Amino acid sequence: MENRQESMRTEAEQGTARAVLHIDLDALARNYRRLSNLARCEVSAVVKRDAYGLGLEAVSTTLAAAGCRAFWVAGVEEGERLRACLPSDSRIFVMDGLFGHAPERFAQAGLVPVIDQPEELELCAGAARGNAAPFPLALNLDTGLSRAGMDEAAFRQLAQNSAFLENVSLELVMTMLSDFEQPANPVNARQLARLKALADLLPVVPLSVATSSFLYHDAGWHLDLARVGSALYGVRSAALPDYNCEPVISVEAPVLAVRELEAGSAIGYGGRRLERAKRAATLGLGYADGLPERFTQTCQAYVADRALDFLGSDSMTLSTLDISTLPPGRLRRGQAVEIVGPYQDVNAVGHALGINPNRVLSSFGARAARRYHPAAPQGDGGAEWISG
Repeated sequence: MENRQESMRTEAEQGTARAVLHIDLDALARNYRRLSNLARCEVSAVVKRDAYGLGLEAVSTTLAAAGCRAFWVAGVEEGERLRACLPSDSRIFVMDGLFGHAPERFAQAGLVPVIDQPEELELCAGAARGNAAPFPLALNLDTGLSRAGMDEAAFRQLAQNSAFLENVSLELVMTMLSDFEQPANPVNARQLARLKALADLLPVVPLSVATSSFLYHDAGWHLDLARVGSALYGVRSAALPDYNCEPVISVEAPVLAVRELEAGSAIGYGGRRLERAKRAATLGLGYADGLPERFTQTCQAYVADRALDFLGSDSMTLSTLDISTLPPGRLRRGQAVEIVGPYQDVNAVGHALGINPNRVLSSFGARAARRYHPAAPQGDGGAEWISG
Protein backbone atom coordinates (compact mmCIF):
# COMPACT_ATOMS: atom_id res chain seq x y z
CA MET A 1 0.00 0.00 0.00
CA GLU A 2 2.79 2.44 0.85
CA ASN A 3 4.48 2.00 -2.54
CA ARG A 4 1.18 2.52 -4.33
CA GLN A 5 0.51 5.69 -2.32
CA GLU A 6 3.89 6.99 -3.38
CA SER A 7 3.06 6.28 -7.05
CA MET A 8 -0.26 8.10 -6.59
CA ARG A 9 1.51 11.20 -5.30
CA THR A 10 3.90 11.05 -8.23
CA GLU A 11 0.99 10.93 -10.69
CA ALA A 12 -0.56 13.98 -9.08
CA GLU A 13 2.73 15.85 -9.29
CA GLN A 14 2.88 15.01 -13.01
CA GLY A 15 -0.19 17.09 -13.70
CA THR A 16 -3.40 15.24 -12.80
CA ALA A 17 -5.52 18.20 -11.74
CA ARG A 18 -8.64 16.20 -10.86
CA ALA A 19 -9.63 13.44 -8.48
CA VAL A 20 -8.18 10.01 -9.28
CA LEU A 21 -9.85 6.69 -8.55
CA HIS A 22 -7.22 4.01 -7.95
CA ILE A 23 -8.39 0.44 -8.61
CA ASP A 24 -6.43 -2.47 -7.16
CA LEU A 25 -6.94 -5.29 -9.66
CA ASP A 26 -4.92 -7.73 -7.55
CA ALA A 27 -7.27 -7.16 -4.60
CA LEU A 28 -10.23 -7.65 -6.94
CA ALA A 29 -8.85 -11.02 -8.03
CA ARG A 30 -8.15 -12.06 -4.43
CA ASN A 31 -11.72 -11.20 -3.45
CA TYR A 32 -13.06 -13.40 -6.25
CA ARG A 33 -10.84 -16.33 -5.25
CA ARG A 34 -11.81 -15.93 -1.60
CA LEU A 35 -15.49 -16.01 -2.51
CA SER A 36 -15.00 -19.01 -4.76
CA ASN A 37 -13.29 -20.90 -1.94
CA LEU A 38 -16.18 -20.02 0.37
CA ALA A 39 -18.97 -20.97 -2.02
CA ARG A 40 -20.46 -24.40 -2.60
CA CYS A 41 -21.49 -23.37 -6.08
CA GLU A 42 -20.18 -21.47 -9.07
CA VAL A 43 -19.55 -17.78 -8.35
CA SER A 44 -20.52 -15.33 -11.08
CA ALA A 45 -19.59 -11.64 -11.22
CA VAL A 46 -22.00 -8.73 -11.46
CA VAL A 47 -20.29 -6.19 -13.72
CA LYS A 48 -23.30 -4.13 -14.76
CA ARG A 49 -23.09 -0.39 -15.34
CA ASP A 50 -19.43 -0.51 -16.37
CA ALA A 51 -18.52 -2.78 -13.44
CA TYR A 52 -20.00 -0.37 -10.86
CA GLY A 53 -18.06 2.39 -12.60
CA LEU A 54 -14.66 0.71 -12.30
CA GLY A 55 -14.34 -0.22 -15.97
CA LEU A 56 -16.08 -3.18 -17.58
CA GLU A 57 -13.17 -4.54 -19.61
CA ALA A 58 -10.41 -4.12 -17.04
CA VAL A 59 -12.49 -5.59 -14.21
CA SER A 60 -13.93 -8.47 -16.23
CA THR A 61 -10.66 -9.60 -17.79
CA THR A 62 -9.11 -9.58 -14.31
CA LEU A 63 -11.93 -11.72 -12.97
CA ALA A 64 -11.75 -14.07 -15.95
CA ALA A 65 -8.03 -14.56 -15.29
CA ALA A 66 -8.96 -15.40 -11.68
CA GLY A 67 -11.30 -18.14 -12.92
CA CYS A 68 -14.68 -16.44 -13.31
CA ARG A 69 -16.76 -17.80 -16.22
CA ALA A 70 -20.18 -16.20 -15.68
CA PHE A 71 -20.94 -12.48 -15.75
CA TRP A 72 -23.97 -10.20 -15.40
CA VAL A 73 -24.41 -6.96 -17.33
CA ALA A 74 -27.31 -4.52 -17.60
CA GLY A 75 -27.98 -4.23 -21.34
CA VAL A 76 -27.12 -5.80 -24.66
CA GLU A 77 -24.56 -3.13 -25.54
CA GLU A 78 -22.58 -3.92 -22.39
CA GLY A 79 -22.91 -7.60 -23.21
CA GLU A 80 -21.40 -7.10 -26.66
CA ARG A 81 -18.52 -5.11 -25.19
CA LEU A 82 -17.91 -7.86 -22.70
CA ARG A 83 -18.08 -10.66 -25.25
CA ALA A 84 -15.28 -8.99 -27.21
CA CYS A 85 -12.81 -9.31 -24.33
CA LEU A 86 -13.74 -12.56 -22.57
CA PRO A 87 -12.84 -16.21 -23.23
CA SER A 88 -15.30 -17.93 -25.54
CA ASP A 89 -16.55 -20.27 -22.80
CA SER A 90 -17.77 -17.38 -20.63
CA ARG A 91 -21.50 -16.98 -20.03
CA ILE A 92 -22.89 -13.46 -20.13
CA PHE A 93 -26.34 -12.81 -18.66
CA VAL A 94 -28.14 -9.61 -19.71
CA MET A 95 -30.37 -8.38 -16.89
CA ASP A 96 -32.56 -6.07 -19.00
CA GLY A 97 -33.76 -8.94 -21.19
CA LEU A 98 -34.47 -8.19 -24.83
CA PHE A 99 -35.88 -4.72 -24.16
CA GLY A 100 -36.66 -3.97 -27.78
CA HIS A 101 -33.74 -5.83 -29.34
CA ALA A 102 -34.11 -8.86 -31.59
CA PRO A 103 -33.30 -12.26 -30.05
CA GLU A 104 -30.97 -12.88 -32.99
CA ARG A 105 -28.69 -10.10 -31.74
CA PHE A 106 -28.23 -11.97 -28.46
CA ALA A 107 -27.65 -15.25 -30.23
CA GLN A 108 -25.04 -13.74 -32.52
CA ALA A 109 -23.06 -12.33 -29.56
CA GLY A 110 -23.53 -15.42 -27.40
CA LEU A 111 -25.53 -13.54 -24.74
CA VAL A 112 -28.18 -14.98 -22.42
CA PRO A 113 -31.11 -12.60 -21.87
CA VAL A 114 -32.76 -12.64 -18.44
CA ILE A 115 -36.46 -12.74 -19.24
CA ASP A 116 -39.37 -11.68 -17.03
CA GLN A 117 -41.92 -10.70 -19.70
CA PRO A 118 -44.12 -13.36 -21.40
CA GLU A 119 -44.01 -11.52 -24.74
CA GLU A 120 -40.20 -11.63 -24.71
CA LEU A 121 -40.35 -15.37 -24.02
CA GLU A 122 -42.49 -15.80 -27.10
CA LEU A 123 -39.98 -13.86 -29.19
CA CYS A 124 -37.13 -16.08 -27.96
CA ALA A 125 -39.10 -19.25 -28.65
CA GLY A 126 -40.04 -17.96 -32.09
CA ALA A 127 -36.40 -17.28 -32.93
CA ALA A 128 -35.58 -20.90 -32.14
CA ARG A 129 -38.31 -22.50 -34.25
CA GLY A 130 -36.80 -24.16 -37.28
CA ASN A 131 -33.31 -24.05 -35.77
CA ALA A 132 -31.43 -27.07 -34.54
CA ALA A 133 -30.95 -25.71 -31.03
CA PRO A 134 -33.36 -24.10 -28.55
CA PHE A 135 -32.83 -20.48 -27.56
CA PRO A 136 -30.81 -20.07 -24.32
CA LEU A 137 -32.27 -17.75 -21.68
CA ALA A 138 -32.64 -17.24 -17.95
CA LEU A 139 -35.90 -16.60 -16.10
CA ASN A 140 -36.25 -13.99 -13.36
CA LEU A 141 -39.21 -14.69 -11.08
CA ASP A 142 -40.81 -12.18 -8.74
CA THR A 143 -41.06 -13.92 -5.38
CA GLY A 144 -41.69 -10.83 -3.28
CA LEU A 145 -39.41 -7.94 -4.25
CA SER A 146 -42.20 -6.45 -6.40
CA ARG A 147 -39.77 -4.59 -8.61
CA ALA A 148 -38.74 -6.95 -11.39
CA GLY A 149 -39.49 -10.54 -12.30
CA MET A 150 -42.26 -12.62 -13.82
CA ASP A 151 -45.33 -12.91 -11.62
CA GLU A 152 -46.50 -16.29 -10.41
CA ALA A 153 -49.61 -16.49 -12.60
CA ALA A 154 -47.65 -15.90 -15.80
CA PHE A 155 -45.01 -18.40 -14.74
CA ARG A 156 -47.54 -21.13 -13.97
CA GLN A 157 -49.06 -20.66 -17.39
CA LEU A 158 -45.62 -20.95 -18.96
CA ALA A 159 -44.76 -24.08 -16.99
CA GLN A 160 -47.82 -25.86 -18.42
CA ASN A 161 -46.82 -25.14 -22.02
CA SER A 162 -44.53 -28.06 -22.82
CA ALA A 163 -44.40 -27.26 -26.53
CA PHE A 164 -43.22 -23.75 -25.73
CA LEU A 165 -40.51 -24.98 -23.39
CA GLU A 166 -39.09 -27.22 -26.11
CA ASN A 167 -37.96 -24.14 -28.01
CA VAL A 168 -36.01 -22.53 -25.17
CA SER A 169 -33.09 -23.70 -23.07
CA LEU A 170 -33.50 -22.58 -19.47
CA GLU A 171 -29.94 -21.83 -18.38
CA LEU A 172 -31.04 -20.55 -14.99
CA VAL A 173 -34.06 -19.59 -12.89
CA MET A 174 -33.37 -16.78 -10.42
CA THR A 175 -35.02 -14.34 -8.07
CA MET A 176 -33.98 -11.17 -6.27
CA LEU A 177 -34.26 -11.21 -2.50
CA SER A 178 -35.74 -8.32 -0.54
CA ASP A 179 -33.32 -7.72 2.33
CA PHE A 180 -29.67 -8.18 1.42
CA GLU A 181 -28.54 -6.18 4.47
CA GLN A 182 -30.20 -8.70 6.83
CA PRO A 183 -29.99 -12.14 5.24
CA ALA A 184 -31.63 -13.77 8.27
CA ASN A 185 -34.81 -11.74 7.77
CA PRO A 186 -37.64 -14.33 7.42
CA VAL A 187 -38.93 -12.56 4.30
CA ASN A 188 -35.89 -13.86 2.45
CA ALA A 189 -36.53 -17.44 3.52
CA ARG A 190 -40.12 -17.17 2.30
CA GLN A 191 -38.87 -15.99 -1.08
CA LEU A 192 -36.42 -18.87 -1.31
CA ALA A 193 -39.16 -21.39 -0.51
CA ARG A 194 -41.40 -19.81 -3.11
CA LEU A 195 -38.70 -19.97 -5.79
CA LYS A 196 -38.08 -23.66 -5.11
CA ALA A 197 -41.79 -24.45 -5.21
CA LEU A 198 -42.21 -22.72 -8.56
CA ALA A 199 -39.07 -24.31 -9.99
CA ASP A 200 -40.53 -27.73 -9.15
CA LEU A 201 -43.08 -27.10 -11.93
CA LEU A 202 -40.25 -27.20 -14.49
CA PRO A 203 -37.76 -29.82 -15.57
CA VAL A 204 -34.60 -29.76 -13.47
CA VAL A 205 -32.98 -26.33 -13.91
CA PRO A 206 -30.15 -24.49 -12.08
CA LEU A 207 -31.29 -21.97 -9.46
CA SER A 208 -29.77 -18.71 -8.22
CA VAL A 209 -30.64 -16.48 -5.26
CA ALA A 210 -27.37 -15.71 -3.45
CA THR A 211 -25.75 -12.31 -3.71
CA SER A 212 -22.69 -11.22 -1.70
CA SER A 213 -24.24 -11.18 1.77
CA PHE A 214 -26.10 -14.47 1.30
CA LEU A 215 -22.89 -16.14 0.18
CA TYR A 216 -21.37 -15.25 3.55
CA HIS A 217 -24.58 -15.93 5.49
CA ASP A 218 -25.22 -19.65 5.03
CA ALA A 219 -24.39 -22.35 2.49
CA GLY A 220 -28.08 -23.21 2.20
CA TRP A 221 -28.48 -20.13 0.02
CA HIS A 222 -25.71 -20.99 -2.43
CA LEU A 223 -27.76 -23.31 -4.69
CA ASP A 224 -26.23 -23.55 -8.19
CA LEU A 225 -24.93 -20.06 -8.96
CA ALA A 226 -24.12 -17.05 -6.78
CA ARG A 227 -24.36 -13.54 -8.27
CA VAL A 228 -21.69 -11.48 -6.53
CA GLY A 229 -21.09 -7.77 -6.94
CA SER A 230 -20.50 -5.79 -3.73
CA ALA A 231 -17.99 -8.11 -2.09
CA LEU A 232 -15.86 -8.21 -5.23
CA TYR A 233 -15.37 -4.48 -4.99
CA GLY A 234 -14.69 -4.32 -1.26
CA VAL A 235 -18.21 -3.31 -0.21
CA ARG A 236 -19.62 -5.04 2.88
CA SER A 237 -23.31 -5.30 2.07
CA ALA A 238 -24.28 -6.79 5.45
CA ALA A 239 -23.00 -6.67 9.03
CA LEU A 240 -21.90 -10.30 9.21
CA PRO A 241 -18.93 -11.34 11.38
CA ASP A 242 -17.28 -13.42 8.65
CA TYR A 243 -17.82 -10.92 5.82
CA ASN A 244 -14.25 -10.69 4.59
CA CYS A 245 -13.36 -8.69 1.51
CA GLU A 246 -10.43 -6.43 0.70
CA PRO A 247 -10.75 -2.79 -0.28
CA VAL A 248 -10.41 -2.42 -4.03
CA ILE A 249 -10.59 1.33 -4.52
CA SER A 250 -9.04 4.46 -3.13
CA VAL A 251 -9.61 8.05 -4.17
CA GLU A 252 -7.09 10.86 -4.05
CA ALA A 253 -7.45 14.53 -4.89
CA PRO A 254 -4.64 16.85 -6.01
CA VAL A 255 -3.73 20.05 -4.24
CA LEU A 256 -4.20 22.92 -6.67
CA ALA A 257 -3.15 25.71 -4.34
CA VAL A 258 -2.09 26.38 -0.75
CA ARG A 259 -2.95 29.76 0.74
CA GLU A 260 -3.10 31.68 3.99
CA LEU A 261 -6.60 32.93 4.75
CA GLU A 262 -7.26 35.85 7.03
CA ALA A 263 -10.04 35.96 9.60
CA GLY A 264 -13.21 37.11 7.88
CA SER A 265 -12.42 35.40 4.58
CA ALA A 266 -15.31 33.62 2.87
CA ILE A 267 -14.74 30.18 1.33
CA GLY A 268 -16.54 29.24 -1.87
CA TYR A 269 -19.96 30.25 -3.12
CA GLY A 270 -22.01 31.77 -0.32
CA GLY A 271 -19.47 30.49 2.19
CA ARG A 272 -19.46 31.45 5.84
CA ARG A 273 -16.71 33.81 6.91
CA LEU A 274 -13.81 32.45 8.94
CA GLU A 275 -13.71 33.38 12.59
CA ARG A 276 -9.93 33.05 12.68
CA ALA A 277 -7.05 32.85 10.22
CA LYS A 278 -6.38 29.46 8.64
CA ARG A 279 -4.10 27.77 6.16
CA ALA A 280 -6.11 26.10 3.39
CA ALA A 281 -5.55 23.82 0.42
CA THR A 282 -7.73 24.02 -2.66
CA LEU A 283 -8.39 20.52 -4.02
CA GLY A 284 -9.27 19.41 -7.53
CA LEU A 285 -12.31 17.59 -6.20
CA GLY A 286 -16.02 18.33 -6.58
CA TYR A 287 -19.34 16.76 -7.36
CA ALA A 288 -18.37 16.38 -11.04
CA ASP A 289 -15.69 13.95 -9.82
CA GLY A 290 -18.29 11.88 -7.97
CA LEU A 291 -17.96 13.52 -4.57
CA PRO A 292 -21.17 12.54 -2.74
CA GLU A 293 -23.53 15.17 -1.42
CA ARG A 294 -22.72 16.24 2.17
CA PHE A 295 -19.28 14.63 2.02
CA THR A 296 -17.46 17.87 2.86
CA GLN A 297 -19.81 18.46 5.79
CA THR A 298 -19.66 14.90 7.13
CA CYS A 299 -16.35 13.27 6.20
CA GLN A 300 -12.69 14.23 6.26
CA ALA A 301 -9.61 13.94 4.08
CA TYR A 302 -6.32 12.41 5.16
CA VAL A 303 -2.66 13.27 4.82
CA ALA A 304 -0.90 10.13 6.05
CA ASP A 305 -2.79 9.38 9.28
CA ARG A 306 -3.83 13.00 9.91
CA ALA A 307 -7.55 13.68 9.52
CA LEU A 308 -8.39 17.10 8.10
CA ASP A 309 -11.71 18.93 7.91
CA PHE A 310 -13.12 20.65 4.87
CA LEU A 311 -13.92 24.35 4.78
CA GLY A 312 -17.04 25.71 3.15
CA SER A 313 -19.00 23.86 0.48
CA ASP A 314 -17.73 22.01 -2.55
CA SER A 315 -18.43 23.02 -6.13
CA MET A 316 -18.36 21.17 -9.44
CA THR A 317 -14.58 20.74 -9.51
CA LEU A 318 -13.21 22.31 -6.31
CA SER A 319 -13.26 21.93 -2.55
CA THR A 320 -11.21 23.43 0.25
CA LEU A 321 -9.35 21.67 3.05
CA ASP A 322 -8.27 23.12 6.38
CA ILE A 323 -4.56 22.27 6.71
CA SER A 324 -3.81 24.60 9.63
CA THR A 325 -2.72 21.67 11.82
CA LEU A 326 -0.09 20.52 9.31
CA PRO A 327 3.44 21.91 9.43
CA PRO A 328 3.98 24.74 6.94
CA GLY A 329 5.26 23.31 3.66
CA ARG A 330 3.86 19.83 4.36
CA LEU A 331 1.50 20.13 1.38
CA ARG A 332 2.25 21.86 -1.89
CA ARG A 333 0.66 22.23 -5.29
CA GLY A 334 0.61 18.90 -7.16
CA GLN A 335 0.62 16.64 -4.12
CA ALA A 336 -2.42 14.49 -3.31
CA VAL A 337 -4.59 13.86 -0.26
CA GLU A 338 -6.62 10.77 0.52
CA ILE A 339 -10.39 10.99 0.13
CA VAL A 340 -11.19 7.27 0.26
CA GLY A 341 -8.54 4.83 1.40
CA PRO A 342 -7.02 2.97 4.34
CA TYR A 343 -8.16 5.52 6.93
CA GLN A 344 -11.65 6.00 5.48
CA ASP A 345 -12.74 3.26 3.12
CA VAL A 346 -15.83 3.18 0.94
CA ASN A 347 -17.82 1.43 3.68
CA ALA A 348 -16.92 4.06 6.27
CA VAL A 349 -17.93 6.83 3.87
CA GLY A 350 -21.26 5.18 3.13
CA HIS A 351 -21.94 4.69 6.83
CA ALA A 352 -21.07 8.31 7.64
CA LEU A 353 -23.37 9.59 4.90
CA GLY A 354 -26.15 7.10 5.64
CA ILE A 355 -26.10 5.63 2.13
CA ASN A 356 -25.27 2.31 0.51
CA PRO A 357 -21.47 2.22 -0.06
CA ASN A 358 -22.16 1.05 -3.62
CA ARG A 359 -23.50 4.56 -4.28
CA VAL A 360 -20.13 5.97 -3.26
CA LEU A 361 -18.29 3.40 -5.35
CA SER A 362 -20.29 3.91 -8.53
CA SER A 363 -20.36 7.68 -8.15
CA PHE A 364 -16.58 8.02 -8.06
CA GLY A 365 -16.23 5.24 -10.63
CA ALA A 366 -18.39 7.00 -13.18
CA ARG A 367 -16.73 10.40 -12.84
CA ALA A 368 -13.19 10.37 -11.46
CA ALA A 369 -10.15 9.59 -13.59
CA ARG A 370 -9.25 5.89 -13.29
CA ARG A 371 -5.83 4.38 -12.61
CA TYR A 372 -5.32 0.63 -12.41
CA HIS A 373 -2.76 -1.13 -10.19
CA PRO A 374 -1.11 -3.08 -11.67
CA ALA A 375 -1.71 -1.39 -15.01
CA ALA A 376 -4.47 -3.15 -16.95
CA PRO A 377 -3.41 -4.56 -20.35
CA GLN A 378 -4.31 -2.57 -23.42
CA GLY A 379 -7.30 -3.82 -25.35
CA ASP A 380 -7.40 -4.27 -29.10
CA GLY A 381 -6.83 -1.02 -30.94
CA GLY A 382 -5.62 0.78 -27.81
CA ALA A 383 -9.07 1.22 -26.31
CA GLU A 384 -9.40 4.07 -23.83
CA TRP A 385 -10.55 1.98 -20.89
CA ILE A 386 -7.25 2.24 -19.05
CA SER A 387 -7.98 5.59 -17.40
CA GLY A 388 -11.57 6.64 -17.88
